[in-house]
Amino acid sequence: MYVVRVEDLNVSVNGEYVIKNFNLLVSPNSIVLVRGPSGSGKSTLLKVLVGLIPNVYRKFRVDGFIEVLGLSPVEAVKEGLIAYIPQDMTTFFLGSRVCDEFEVLGRWLDDFKGLSDRYVSELSDGQLYKLLISTAMLSGVKLLLLDEPTSHMDKYSLINMMSSIRRLCSEVGLTVLLVDHRVELIRDYVDVVISLGSEEVGLRRISKGGRFSVDGYSVVVKDLWFDYDGYEVFRGLNMFVRCGEVFSVLGRNGSGKSTLLKILANILKVRRGYVSVSKPIFYIPQRPIYWFTTNSVYDEVNLYIKVFRRDDDVDEVLKVFKINYLSSRNPYTLSVGEVRRLSLALAYITSPKTLLIDEPTLGLDSTSLGVLEWFLDVFRGSRSVVLATHNEGIKELVDNSLTLGFDHDVNQ
Repeated sequence: MYVVRVEDLNVSVNGEYVIKNFNLLVSPNSIVLVRGPSGSGKSTLLKVLVGLIPNVYRKFRVDGFIEVLGLSPVEAVKEGLIAYIPQDMTTFFLGSRVCDEFEVLGRWLDDFKGLSDRYVSELSDGQLYKLLISTAMLSGVKLLLLDEPTSHMDKYSLINMMSSIRRLCSEVGLTVLLVDHRVELIRDYVDVVISLGSEEVGLRRISKGGRFSVDGYSVVVKDLWFDYDGYEVFRGLNMFVRCGEVFSVLGRNGSGKSTLLKILANILKVRRGYVSVSKPIFYIPQRPIYWFTTNSVYDEVNLYIKVFRRDDDVDEVLKVFKINYLSSRNPYTLSVGEVRRLSLALAYITSPKTLLIDEPTLGLDSTSLGVLEWFLDVFRGSRSVVLATHNEGIKELVDNSLTLGFDHDVNQ
């Protein structure tokens, strides 16, 4: 018996197909990777297999045969046979602290004892992802569904996680279906690779808008100290970003990258140290979907053009950022990669002096990375960009970088 059996699957929203004529068979004890470009339907597929589509996301229409462990997706979830780790993890925790999650299971993992009293809201995305995977594996599920694990975890954590999953597949009969576009990082651990959707090529350039004279530093951080209720994050941190520079903040999961960007964006207040950031600031968080205010991608871009009094053509902006095919879609129905490209389009329109992007490669395929590279080139020399990421490949796109360590020391 196959763990997952999908035949002639069609998924559509507002009459537009997200997945069309897709078939999938997953054998027991295997690790299957579904790859595809941003917007190809990878995350949608997992939501279908876990029953969220169409039972929660009711605007979607689903046709075809779907069976999970011999049951319908909803029945398999009710039986506790499936664990699903989404890209947006904040709504999937039962308790407010790390210890609450393990108390529900009645078991502990040594890797998390140092974080036992931390609030879930204080953890980095990488730590949240590892926590969800760990609790899922302890719960004894038969099928584990993972959405973009490479986007959330640093290389060291990813290798440890995939090794543990590989061992559990052999020892306890776990089956894993993961969707991702960075095949090179996990190819050695998977049994089957399946493609969904196709890559798009081509990129057009639009006007950069007015440039301004730059001199000195746009971001200055001196002797910064910061903690979460006694848990020290920064101790005497210094950082300097030149005007017109593309700058990256690197580090493993939990090293303080997202915290630093929130401080620069004035979301978190510091008790000690000096922080100066050139304004206006535009901040793109890891999960930016909650800030959209209209019901369509077209309306969102058009609203920003009107508010910021730009003369850009809406359709031209949509084409450049490869979201023209999404113009009628509600931002809340987009994939993480599509949301990223929409956020970049809005940042382009606002043309801030300082742009802060948390995990810029999150959910981006090779084509979307080309959009990001082009975008950074447009900003370079006239605007400052600070990128926070665990993806060391970003070094090829930046002018300077800083690496955060767990001992709170840095290299710049």
